[in-house]
Amino acid sequence: EKSGATVILGKASFVSPNELEVACNDGTTKAVWAKKFVLTVGAQPVIPAFLEGGSIPFSTYLDVFGWTEVPESIAVLGGGPIGSELAQAFSRLGAKVYIVASRLMPKEDAQVRQVMEQVFQDEGIELVSGRATGAEVTGKKITVTTSTGASVEVDHLLVSAGRRPNLSSLKLENAKVKYDEKGIVVDGRLRTSAEHIAAAGDCTGGQQFTHLAGFQAFVALRNLVLPLNDSAEALVPRVTFTDPEVGHVGLTEEEHKKKHGSKAKVIMREIKGVDRAICENESRGFFKIMYLPNGRITGATIVCSRAGEILNQMATAIGAKMTVTQLAKVMHAYPSFSFEIQSMAADVASDMAFAGCVGNLYKWLAKRF
Repeated sequence: EKSGATVILGKASFVSPNELEVACNDGTTKAVWAKKFVLTVGAQPVIPAFLEGGSIPFSTYLDVFGWTEVPESIAVLGGGPIGSELAQAFSRLGAKVYIVASRLMPKEDAQVRQVMEQVFQDEGIELVSGRATGAEVTGKKITVTTSTGASVEVDHLLVSAGRRPNLSSLKLENAKVKYDEKGIVVDGRLRTSAEHIAAAGDCTGGQQFTHLAGFQAFVALRNLVLPLNDSAEALVPRVTFTDPEVGHVGLTEEEHKKKHGSKAKVIMREIKGVDRAICENESRGFFKIMYLPNGRITGATIVCSRAGEILNQMATAIGAKMTVTQLAKVMHAYPSFSFEIQSMAADVASDMAFAGCVGNLYKWLAKRF
């Protein structure tokens, strides 16, 4: 409001392509007309069908931070980023935690899952294989069954099985805006099927990250109000804030090898060999960089306590189309965690320099000078 914006708190729905009706939080109704709109309505937790009746109590990330006490045992339904973060947090607060999922962190590198499964196992978090398919209340306990026939009995359920766009009350058809079960359909400029309406963030059905939503909102608004339109394509880093943190940007090793075949190159270092990690008594994790024969960096995966911070420089390197040789020339402070990035890049750059005809020439010169 200090910047000149009018703030209306309530639930909005389209009456026509240029008019909204807002059911305000104070009980009144207000009509809002606008020449252009940006829809940033976000997403909400997906609730499994077997929990929709209301007879089985459960929580989601929306209300979990309002708990006044920690249950003795919790089944977390879903092994993605939010489920993994909350599972470890409540385990460390004293709860016996079970993660019910087909796979832990399914979008991540296979080595990531291997490390984090061991970390969770060591902390007493149990992985129950299979997708949750049913639940039953028996006394004060809840029994969850899975697609593999496994089951677990707990005191409380924490649902983390994905998110879906908040579209049910918008009445987008009145604005001639197309959408599907994934979200609002947008083009590369974030315009919807109605040219005067843009959408950004979680409601568009793409990757769901706060930093991506903020970037898209800026691009969508700029494209609506300025004549020169810009693409919303972006390199999106992601971090799961467990301990250790899991960070990734660009192609995973599997994606890298699938896309580039025999040209795909990978260098990996385990965290236990990193000097700073030794100082911090940190032994679980690794650094991994994907690159091509010309040195072009295509992806990076980092698992360590500072992964979220280190990852940003890798995103910058990939975004700037840097090669490992260029990265090796950027001096890093020792003994920082990120010093290992320069060390890895230097090793690759050295191997590249002494490979092929040019490498043979270097070797020949080295013997004579």
